[in-house]
Amino acid sequence: MKPLHAAALVGWLLLIPPTGGKEGEPLNRWQFVNDFRTESGGQAGRQKYHDDGVALMNIARSKTTTDEGRRFMSASCISDEDRRLQRN
Repeated sequence: MKPLHAAALVGWLLLIPPTGGKEGEPLNRWQFVNDFRTESGGQAGRQKYHDDGVALMNIARSKTTTDEGRRFMSASCISDEDRRLQRN
């Protein structure tokens, strides 16, 4: 009996920068928000986070709220196979 070779299942991860809005940090340090089966689902999730970030920025009355808005607006959807997720 031949072993079965499963098709590679690629997932998509929604990440936001670490607290403090450090978009330049390596992706393996970003905060996991959600995962998706399809890239389009991930991109829709990213867009929602971006829109929520814009809304936060519009009502921001504190630096903390402004920082969170920036983090949300910087959300990124990447493949779970992206090499940038690997720890060094």
